[in-house]
Amino acid sequence: MLPLDAGGSEYAELIAGIYRDDQRYGELVKASRAAFESRLNWDAWGMSVTKLIHEMLAYKGNSIPHTGCYISPIN
Repeated sequence: MLPLDAGGSEYAELIAGIYRDDQRYGELVKASRAAFESRLNWDAWGMSVTKLIHEMLAYKGNSIPHTGCYISPIN
């Protein structure tokens, strides 16, 4: 992990070091793919948004908290 005030050259060194290390790079590839499969894709986004919409519709009167917006139920 780099400090908040790290500059571009420090990021470049870190990236180059990971790229040159086959084991670390392989771990990064696997972790990145797992993140994509579980949460960084359109299907996961769709499920999250659907859940949020259902939660909002479950509130009494179907008003969204803090906004006063009204969502009519889908029939």
